[in-house]
Amino acid sequence: MNTGQRLGYLLWIIALLPLAATASTDEPTAKAETEITQLFRGYMSKYNHYITRGALPNKPDLYADNLIVMSSARDATSVTSDEMNRQVTVFLDSLKSQGVKSVTWESIDITLLDGNLALASNVAVRYNDNGETVSRVGATYFLNKIKDQWRITAFAVHNPDYR
Repeated sequence: MNTGQRLGYLLWIIALLPLAATASTDEPTAKAETEITQLFRGYMSKYNHYITRGALPNKPDLYADNLIVMSSARDATSVTSDEMNRQVTVFLDSLKSQGVKSVTWESIDITLLDGNLALASNVAVRYNDNGETVSRVGATYFLNKIKDQWRITAFAVHNPDYR
C-alpha cells in the first residue's frame, strides 16, 4: 500500500469514528429511555388501579426516598415517598369525584442528561366513563437512577401547552 492509499484509508477510518461513537452511545440511551418509559407505564397503571379499585399498589416504586413537588398553585416542597403516596390517593380521590374513570399519557418526552439523570415532560389526559376528555395536565419530572432503578426525584405540574 502506498502513502496515498494509507492516507486515504486513515481518512476513511477517521470519518467513520463519529458513527461508531454514536452507535455506542445510542444503545445506553435507548435502554435508559425504555426503562423510563416503563416507569411511566407503571405510574399510569398504578393510578388507574387506584381509580378503578380504590387501592394504591406498592409496586412500582415511583419516587426517590425524598422528592420535590411543585406547581403554579403551590410552592416547592420536599416530601418523603410515603407522604407523596398519601398525597396521590387524595389527589386521585378528587379526580374520581370529578368523574374521571381513567388516565393515559398523551405524550412522554424523555431527555437523558447523563447515565443516571434524566428529564421527562409528559402530558396526561383524564377521561370520563364515556371516554370524553375531562382534563389534560402537563408534568415535568427529574429522574435519577438509584440502585439500578429510575425514580422520580422532583416534578412540577403545569399547563400541558408549556413543555
